[in-house]
Amino acid sequence: MLSHQIDLELYERQAIPDKLTNFANKLPNKVSTNNNDYYIDLLFYHLDLRCFIVVELKNTEFKPEFIGQLGFYVTAVDETLKKETDNDTIGLLLCEDKDKLTVEWSLKNVNAPIGVASYKVKNAIPKEIMEKLPTEEELNLYINKLQNKEENDYKKIIHI
Repeated sequence: MLSHQIDLELYERQAIPDKLTNFANKLPNKVSTNNNDYYIDLLFYHLDLRCFIVVELKNTEFKPEFIGQLGFYVTAVDETLKKETDNDTIGLLLCEDKDKLTVEWSLKNVNAPIGVASYKVKNAIPKEIMEKLPTEEELNLYINKLQNKEENDYKKIIHI
């Protein structure tokens, strides 16, 4: 019984990332207007807040025009995905750096709930973590193994 329970727990733990990936893939990140396509970096739905969260990622310092782009995405989600029972969509802009005054002035007349935050990237991964990570070669071997397995499974299905 214990063995079965451990196997079930392991299966459930492995299935969670697949379920999250499947859920995340169901949220569209493409916005189309006439002949133009626009892509939202990350789109989530917060169950407790009952709203969509649009995340825009920038690898540069904050620029005021980023607010316009994020506002466009927030409006697009509100117009296409938001239901009557949902709260307003929240926009979150993550930039490498930001000037507080520039951000404040950029947000002053914005009515949508939008936040701006900066992030810092560490240049080095600690040695104890690096030792546990697979090398690029190991990752490529694993990917090739998966691709070959999928190809063999497909051949079995169509009897080649």
